[in-house]
Amino acid sequence: MRNIGKNIKLLRQQKNMTQDELAEALFVTRQTVSNYETGRSRPDVEMLLRIAEVLEADANTVLYGPPVPQSRKEAWQKTAIYLGLAAVLGIGLLLLTVDTRKQQELYLDRGWWTCLISGWLVPGWKLLAGLGVMQLLYTVAGVKRLGKPAASYVRWGALGVIALYVLAILPMSIYMTQSSIEVALLRQAGGDYSYTSSFSFVPFWDRAGMILITRGGYYPQGFVQYLLQAILTAWPFVAGALLWFSGKDKQKEV
Repeated sequence: MRNIGKNIKLLRQQKNMTQDELAEALFVTRQTVSNYETGRSRPDVEMLLRIAEVLEADANTVLYGPPVPQSRKEAWQKTAIYLGLAAVLGIGLLLLTVDTRKQQELYLDRGWWTCLISGWLVPGWKLLAGLGVMQLLYTVAGVKRLGKPAASYVRWGALGVIALYVLAILPMSIYMTQSSIEVALLRQAGGDYSYTSSFSFVPFWDRAGMILITRGGYYPQGFVQYLLQAILTAWPFVAGALLWFSGKDKQKEV
């Protein structure tokens, strides 16, 4: 913050403005602008906002300076982390999907297995993939993040969608995990077993969870089902991309 003057000078030069032009736009003297830039005086809050408006920047940029672009090496490292995690989770999903023998050996219930993979691991993989793809586009093509206040709205919107999804499938996941454990113990003991696939204390969540996990499989064939399937298939990837867009760039130390 002690370098406000340097930040004002840098932003003014980026706009190709002279001190006289900036002073005229601010309705002050050139000497006042010079004092701001050399640190002999500081603008008050009202003048700070006016400077930001004239220089087409936000107040944080005037106070702390423009964001420092990531180095190419750092950007590639971050891209590798995102895509690497997505690749590892994707391979793990593939192995879990095809290894039905292990599922049978562990006496795992098929409903619980589907809930784990379709309800949790696949959306998590798509979320990572969305982040990774956007980071790759940033590294290769220089895609820009959103500025304020849009970034805050988008970030909270994406986090809200993720939270709603978790709340929708969490009760069913807990119930199916408990039921799967009980069934596995009964199978191992050689006993008979049966259980219902719904729980009465949250019937709405039960149905919502099944719709989300089966990607609209409860609906009859038709336009509504195809539209719902497309949304439920794509939303984690979109949410990951929006989280990247609403992220923050590194700021300069001032």
